[in-house]
Amino acid sequence: MAVVALLLLIACVNMASMLLARAAGRQREMAVRIGLGASRIRLAQQVLTESLLLSVAGALLGVLLAQTGTGVLVRIIASGREHERFILPVQLDLPSLAFTAGIALLTWLLFGLAPALRAFRSTPASALRQTGRAGETRLGRLFGRGLVAAQVASSVLLLSAAGLFVGYLSHLRHMDLGFQRKGVLLVTLDPARGGYQRAQLARPYQELLARLESIPGVRSAAISGCTPIQGCGAGSMVTAEGRQERPEDRRRVGLNWVAPKYFATLGTPLLAGRDFTFEDQ
Repeated sequence: MAVVALLLLIACVNMASMLLARAAGRQREMAVRIGLGASRIRLAQQVLTESLLLSVAGALLGVLLAQTGTGVLVRIIASGREHERFILPVQLDLPSLAFTAGIALLTWLLFGLAPALRAFRSTPASALRQTGRAGETRLGRLFGRGLVAAQVASSVLLLSAAGLFVGYLSHLRHMDLGFQRKGVLLVTLDPARGGYQRAQLARPYQELLARLESIPGVRSAAISGCTPIQGCGAGSMVTAEGRQERPEDRRRVGLNWVAPKYFATLGTPLLAGRDFTFEDQ
């Protein structure tokens, strides 16, 4: 969300710079219009209408891109999960549309009023005599430079964060994760669909592992509640047997349910101790 907010800020600053530059370039045009009899109210209505059209068009395009992009993201996340129950609601809701409408309205008011106020304050004779930067006030020049500086600073921050993220992902591909990723086949089981109760699974699981290990080419087979990087929701407070610990020193750890040869199947070396057996229960 912070990256999204930063992107929105960069886009707003960019639009503000372009609209203010466009308003400065049209100062002589506004002066000619006033000289020909156009009222300042009429000019303000014109620039506000132009800004409103830009804001509405940007909001509609943003909603369309959001709807299309979320659909693509859901298809990417759901790929390879044909046999899993996967629900991710991404429909546009009223708060999202209200936020978009509010941003569009705020953009219209802020960046549409600036050219209108400039048209109100300037006199036709002075605007026609001034050209280029000579027609800019010191405050206007500082404001314009501030917008450019803010845009450059936000872009550098965003690029730095993106570079760190890409570097982290690249490093993750080559680092030792503690288990083997290649040559391991992962199969998801759902015993409930076969009518099994939890208390009935011990014997069928042992028979299943024996049949899997008898397949030619299979070096090892195991069963686990979740994969190493999937993450399980269960957790518990643990203490070492025979060791007295204060309640505040107890640690909460994540739990996983595994069968024997779990570490051998994933290629995770045992530094000490022994593997589990079915007799451990």
